[in-house]
Amino acid sequence: MPIGCSIGGEKNVAPADLDFSVTPPSPPSLLPVRRRVTMRRAWHLSRGIGMDRSDKLFVLVVIVAVAAALFLAFGRARIEQANRTVEIVIDGDDARLVAAASGKTLPV
Repeated sequence: MPIGCSIGGEKNVAPADLDFSVTPPSPPSLLPVRRRVTMRRAWHLSRGIGMDRSDKLFVLVVIVAVAAALFLAFGRARIEQANRTVEIVIDGDDARLVAAASGKTLPV
């Protein structure tokens, strides 16, 4: 192509200025496609009025986790309130040491 001919309405385009490289297509993203945030939606989100789908899922997970924690806590409190005894297990050498320190003898 001679210098000075027109390409697409542009005049005096040198061959070195033309780009014939082909860029490969980018691989598809594995991330979910998010919808476009409009100005109105951005205004609502900035003021905490609206929630995105991921926000709603997060709130749901937190509510379920708190409910499960409360259920388990009340169950454990009920079980521990019914059982007020404590058992201590020690071996023979430690039992003799505690008995000697307190001035008592161990039954044989």
